[in-house]
Amino acid sequence: MAWFDFSCADPIRIRDINGAPTDTGVAFTEYAHDRTRRYVEPFFKRHPLKRKETEARVDWISRCPDSFTCH
Repeated sequence: MAWFDFSCADPIRIRDINGAPTDTGVAFTEYAHDRTRRYVEPFFKRHPLKRKETEARVDWISRCPDSFTCH
């Protein structure tokens, strides 16, 4: 996993799990809330048991990386 720097200097990275499988290192992008929300929303729209999730809950889930701290 040479493409990841696990130190606090490296930004949080995310991956679109809805897309086609690709080289893992290339598929990760730097975290941004709007990008994460675009990745999270399709899951809830497709999943029959999750379609009723509120907009606020989807927003909360997509903002989870905002709460991560590096130690």
